[in-house]
Amino acid sequence: MAKSLSFVEAVVATAKQKQVAAKSRSVTRNDLEKPKEAIFDALVLIAGELASDGYAFKQSGPRLRRMKGDLTFEVFFQSDRNNVAGVRAAVWIHASVSSQILAKWRRTHVSEWIHQQGPHAGRIVGAQIGNLNYLSGWMEWDFADQHTRRGSCEDAVNTIREIVFPFFESFNNPESCLRNLMQHRLLWSASAIEYALSNFGQEAARQGLRLFLQSNPALHEPFHALLSEFTATGVPKCRSSPLNDLAALVVSAGLDLG
Repeated sequence: MAKSLSFVEAVVATAKQKQVAAKSRSVTRNDLEKPKEAIFDALVLIAGELASDGYAFKQSGPRLRRMKGDLTFEVFFQSDRNNVAGVRAAVWIHASVSSQILAKWRRTHVSEWIHQQGPHAGRIVGAQIGNLNYLSGWMEWDFADQHTRRGSCEDAVNTIREIVFPFFESFNNPESCLRNLMQHRLLWSASAIEYALSNFGQEAARQGLRLFLQSNPALHEPFHALLSEFTATGVPKCRSSPLNDLAALVVSAGLDLG
């Protein structure tokens, strides 16, 4: 599995990559494989391996997509802008889950804060693959070396199956899904409660908020302070921090906390 970098390690690595990229771009080499070509070759291999899991490859994105009932599961591949021909062809893998019911709920909701249009109206959660672990970190795969590319692709496939697919499968059970989202500091958001509210009703949304407060007791007081503020003065016009968004959602949706 690709090494998971801490925030500090990722910053240091990025700085070094920028230096290498700047130096490499000063020399033009037309005989070297372009990063885009290397990455596309790798993604074709990855998509071929994951086709048996029901995922279709879409060049736009690029991404892998699987639809299951109301939900759409997607794996996105983001190229590093510091890639250099023959030197670096790195990608970062992201996962996202969307709900058609949530999209319809947002598009038709009367609250300006909740109302959303566009292709991402149904988005419940999206995260870089390393952040789906409780020991969060930054993960990347480099496909520049043709001799090691197949091995890197196999590692990416195995990591997707080990980390992303179990996360997707947690959505089979609404209760475990909400627990997973609301206990994970990098995943909990108003979107998780909106998903519960639109798909399963107020009791499920209340349960999600209880899980959030139980997992983050230090945020209990500031959360209720925001509730009081937004009830009195109105919710912010835009979404901002997770805590602000959760409080704004409760007010905007008229969610009874009981």
